[in-house]
Amino acid sequence: MKILSIIIPAYNEEKTIHLILDKIRDVELIEGVRKQVIIVNDHSSDQTEEVILKYKADNPILDIQYCLHSHNEGKGAAIRTGIQFVKGDFVIIQDADLEYDPNDYNLLLPLLLKGEKVVYGSRFLMRENKHSYKSFYLGGLFVTTVTNLLYNQNLTDEPTCYKAFQSDFLRSIPLVCTGFEFCPEVTAKVALRGYKIKEVPIHYYPRSVEEGKKIKWTDGVEALWVLFNYYRLHVQQRLLQACKKLSLTYLFLSAFCFLSILFVYWMPRSESMNRNLSDSLQTVLSEGIYKRAFVDMMLFDLDNPTNEIMLSKAAYYDKDHILQSALMNYSSSKEEILSGNYVSSEKEMYGRYWHGYLLFLKPVLLIMNYTQIRYLSYLLIGLLIIGISILIYQKVNMQATFAFMVSMTAVECYIVPLSLQLSTMFYVSLGAVFFLLLTNNLMNNRWISCFFFIIGGLTSFFDLLTTPILSLGLPLLVYVLLNRRGGDWKFVIKSTLCWGLGYASIWMTKWVLVSALTDYNMIADAVSQAFLRIGIGSGNGLDPEEEQGNVLFERIGQTFADLPSNPTMLLILFFLGIICGVFYLLPKKEHAYKNNIAYILIALIPIVWYVLLGNHTGIHWRFTHRSLAVTIFAGLLFLMNAIDWKRIKQKYHLKDGEI
Repeated sequence: MKILSIIIPAYNEEKTIHLILDKIRDVELIEGVRKQVIIVNDHSSDQTEEVILKYKADNPILDIQYCLHSHNEGKGAAIRTGIQFVKGDFVIIQDADLEYDPNDYNLLLPLLLKGEKVVYGSRFLMRENKHSYKSFYLGGLFVTTVTNLLYNQNLTDEPTCYKAFQSDFLRSIPLVCTGFEFCPEVTAKVALRGYKIKEVPIHYYPRSVEEGKKIKWTDGVEALWVLFNYYRLHVQQRLLQACKKLSLTYLFLSAFCFLSILFVYWMPRSESMNRNLSDSLQTVLSEGIYKRAFVDMMLFDLDNPTNEIMLSKAAYYDKDHILQSALMNYSSSKEEILSGNYVSSEKEMYGRYWHGYLLFLKPVLLIMNYTQIRYLSYLLIGLLIIGISILIYQKVNMQATFAFMVSMTAVECYIVPLSLQLSTMFYVSLGAVFFLLLTNNLMNNRWISCFFFIIGGLTSFFDLLTTPILSLGLPLLVYVLLNRRGGDWKFVIKSTLCWGLGYASIWMTKWVLVSALTDYNMIADAVSQAFLRIGIGSGNGLDPEEEQGNVLFERIGQTFADLPSNPTMLLILFFLGIICGVFYLLPKKEHAYKNNIAYILIALIPIVWYVLLGNHTGIHWRFTHRSLAVTIFAGLLFLMNAIDWKRIKQKYHLKDGEI
């Protein structure tokens, strides 16, 4: 037989305490649940004690436990005292006045009986309820809103009296409250354990201050302070834990990057590598500087100048100065590579980057040339895309698989394997997505921050500033999709910060190492180049165009100016307009934007990146545009999750599988 323990904190309630006890006595609880009443007299100065003792004597059928405080301590202290005497399976808080109706216990009990740890009774979900003072009403709404924002809840009435718990769960919460701050304290501590608090509508019969209502506006201020204080303490604790984990992760990742690049420059050249390097460079040179695949458009550019640079880095070898070579990233000349007559000399330094792609490129050049590498790259990237598509289909649905495939096709993934320059970030990004899909059940909140930190760090290690945002956006979308966290905007921001911290710290580590271990001031060089790419400085960039300043908005303006003579862009804009119009007309789910805010934020990440690096984005649009795969994937996922497909099926009498 289940028991409901009802804790009643009472202070100067001689006029109403017997009436509320009558209501509790008369209510018949569902499924035969019995009642235990615990009254805690918080040192009342009126006849409250006499009324309670008389009522207890006159109603022996009602199980009443009576406690008296030796001095007035507050509502929270009375509740904490009452918890000590709980012998029921469930606990509910009941005020000693008549604002709340005990008949509503039966509205909360079903969820408790089903196993919910905590259930609140909401006065705002019952539309016919009235409120005594507008200030109390607005204050309650404000406290509730703050609670939802800080603790990721969806409450409508946080300050409600009717808070019901599983008894063992309530006992496990370390409460320290004394006054009315019991409500925000218990809410904060429940939320910080990861529980989404359920609500049910209840009746409410407000009383005025003249009738004995004791809460004041200062209690609202105190509630806000309690909410912010526990959130602050939680954030401090989480930050401390995160700093420890990320610091260790940073040390291991930095060591990996440094030792890996040393290993690469330690690897001697062999005859087979010399031959493959020469064949590869001849292939790149024969194709020309701006080789385009399939279609003669800038977006199909393979960026052979950078491919040539990557081959020249792979060719350089100086066995007497391995550390210097690894830090400064010197190049061999075209003539040396083609002739095989190498001269170890310091030339064409490119030390701002780690050039981590050499960790794979140099060993592969031992056994194959550039043409063969392209075949291998087609195989590997193709397998990754197919494997990811199959896993998304198995773990999510066909619609999500379609969205992923569309995003890959839209950014010409089919030409990516043809270029060393373009392939690197697709390997990092798709590899991270594939790893998440395989290990999602193991990848909990404790490790996901480290995961994004590592991916950010590996991005700066392997990439030459092509499409780094892919390695953030694609894994973020897949994790949100798998774990149904479309409304969790905090997770998106936290993961983005962790990725950015890994990206920046590993990259800056290279600058510090070069500046500390050589006589070259790489920090000043890197900062100058950073300002240049943002578009607010000038420097000695590899591309003379980079001296022009911020060209992103100029390129956008020119694109719109050329629209009449650009049928492809007109077609794209036409289809975008159609999609927006259809979305506007189609029925949306309730709270469609709120419940899918994560997809909206992730879709904006490439746009923000483009604006921040306006100069770099505008000049190198031929490869930076591929970051839009994140925006396309996120946009499609938003549409699929925001549109109410059930209503569409019902309206047009469609069967499952016809949409």
